[in-house]
Parts: sequence; C-alpha cells; structure tokens
Amino acid sequence: PHAPAAGARREAAGSRAASRTRGRMRGRMAVQEQLPDKRSPSATRETLRYLHVGSEVAIFTAVGVYGGMKLDEWLSSAPWCLAGGAVAGFALGFYELVRVARRVDSR
Repeated sequence: PHAPAAGARREAAGSRAASRTRGRMRGRMAVQEQLPDKRSPSATRETLRYLHVGSEVAIFTAVGVYGGMKLDEWLSSAPWCLAGGAVAGFALGFYELVRVARRVDSR
C-alpha cells in the first residue's frame, strides 16, 4: 500500500475540480435555456407590463393616503380617513393587478 505520488494526487484533484465545474456549467446552461431571451421584444414587453402594474399599486396607495390625509384635515377625524384611504388605494391597486394577471393567463 504505497501512497500515491504527489503528482498523481494533484492530477486526481484537478480532474475532480474540472468535473465539478463542468457540472455547474451544465446546470447554468439548463437554467438559461428556460429563461426568455432578454433581448427579445416580447420579454421586454412582459417585464414592462409587470413593472407598470407594480407601480400602479404604489400610485393607487399613495393617492389613497394623500386623499385620506386631506379628508382628515377637512373633517378633523385623524387618522381614520388616512387609514381608509390607504386601504382603499391598496385594494384598487391589487384589483388592477389581479385584472391584468387574469388577462395574461387567458392568452
């Protein structure tokens, strides 16, 4: 039972590392094949659609909060109109998100 020479040990370790690297590369290539081409117009359009819907949720919520603040000032009812405006704005934004998602699913 001789210990393998230092060169043989290095060679075996090198082949194991190369095998791991090849396995990782195959895994990355498989994932990349499943992703849409980033340069295609349809992928860009899809990304912009979802960014638009996400920003609508934020805008609806912000408008609801602002409107609620102004109503609270006018009615001296702080913070009830603010809370109601925030909830109503978020609900409208979420409704729009669901509506767009259903439209995309029906295609």
